[in-house]
Amino acid sequence: MVLLWTQALYKSRICSGEGTGIESGAISINGNFQIVNPNGIPQAEGRHAAIFVEAQRHGIYGTLDHHSEVILKEDGSYSFKGKSGVLFRPARYGESVEEPWQTNSGEVPYQLDSIFTEQLG
Repeated sequence: MVLLWTQALYKSRICSGEGTGIESGAISINGNFQIVNPNGIPQAEGRHAAIFVEAQRHGIYGTLDHHSEVILKEDGSYSFKGKSGVLFRPARYGESVEEPWQTNSGEVPYQLDSIFTEQLG
């Protein structure tokens, strides 16, 4: 992954992957973003960008952005700077996914569905 482009309050924020060599130019780079492996653990070889989405405002930030209210630690554990939050992470192999029962705390596995499969069904 090379770039992460997020948006909050009608303003775009662009983060580059660490070590990519991409720097600010005509468009400024706001910082780096965190990459995680399929288990949600930060790892340079990971394939998932870790993001934070504000509750009720829906602003999207990378987890390393100073606006982010989640702290994702090297061992995959996390905490929220505010009172509470929900961590959505990719489902692990064989793990079932369901709608969250609580919307103010906890961890929720998700899985993306193919739009092509859905259209054909």
